Amino acid sequence: MSPSKKSEPADSPGVLSSLPRTRPQRASPRRAAARKAAAAGAAATTRPSAVGAKRVRSAPKRTAGPPPSERAPRQGFECEGERANGSVQPPGGAELVAGAAELIGELAKAGISTGERLFKDVLSRLPLS
Repeated sequence: MSPSKKSEPADSPGVLSSLPRTRPQRASPRRAAARKAAAAGAAATTRPSAVGAKRVRSAPKRTAGPPPSERAPRQGFECEGERANGSVQPPGGAELVAGAAELIGELAKAGISTGERLFKDVLSRLPLS
């Protein structure tokens, strides 16, 4: 026979059934302030405004951050000396050939390094005997 069956009478309620259904809430100062602010906000929105009165919105106040003139420049910023004045000419034949040669060189390097890795992997899997 188990001890739990002997110690509890059959007609008594269980421990869990005697607990309250909801957890009691402690009234912390933070919760109380939040409730007051919510109540004040709700009261302000339900209050009727004066007939014909115009709402004046003020600009939001800046509390932190640099003034607009000291902000960082946008991405891609060029200084005054590097800024192009007028139209920009398309690249010439020599620049296109140099760019194509550079691209082919990079592709060749990538192909060689990939081939080298594949060759090493194949050699490492071969039996030594």
